[in-house]
Amino acid sequence: MTDPLAALLECSDAATLDRLADLLAPRLAERLPDREEARIGYTIASLAADLGVSAKTVRGAVHRGELPAVRRGSRYVIAADAAQAWIAASTAGPAVRRSRARGGQRRGRPLAEAFARIDPP
Repeated sequence: MTDPLAALLECSDAATLDRLADLLAPRLAERLPDREEARIGYTIASLAADLGVSAKTVRGAVHRGELPAVRRGSRYVIAADAAQAWIAASTAGPAVRRSRARGGQRRGRPLAEAFARIDPP
């Protein structure tokens, strides 16, 4: 016993199949997860690129323990939910001021500024 749908598709010409694909595409797109929702993890470079900050900013947060990450070979892997929690914590709290050894320069909050550009209040 053969599948009637498979038999119909086998005997259809290319134009008919293209039309069928055009009709089904919107329905299939609704079922696919959004790219951002589907992401399960980041590397330091990919998270920095998505946020518009330097890799050094993300790496510093990992080394300070602000952003949980797992080392895999020569790279760090950051879970998407950990990144979201770090983003929320970075934009919610006041800036932590640390004195700098070279003349006390302060650079502001590059991460919070990047988040504000991505998602304005």
